[in-house]
Amino acid sequence: PMGASGWPLVKMAFSPDGKRLAVAASYLTIVDAESGDRIRDDPIRVVTLAFDREGTLAVAGADNFQLRTGPDWKESQQRLPWVKGVRCIAMAPDGKTIAWGGHDNAVY
Repeated sequence: PMGASGWPLVKMAFSPDGKRLAVAASYLTIVDAESGDRIRDDPIRVVTLAFDREGTLAVAGADNFQLRTGPDWKESQQRLPWVKGVRCIAMAPDGKTIAWGGHDNAVY
């Protein structure tokens, strides 16, 4: 099992190929699903996350949106609009559309 971070786990999602597990808590952790080895830890407070079918990871943090992809899972240069209070996120299967909702009960 992964160690506790002091923050509650808020979301987990497997990549479409089942090889990676993204874990949202006080930071973003990407884990190799087979070995359990941590691939990446980023000290960003993650509220929610979602994968598209190609394996691109969308991350909604406390103060931004990010897309992460590739073998290093680093943040892409593509910036996404951000709305304060994001609580949930979904990506369309084609990866071209991202929907999110938050404290204002609206879907963007």
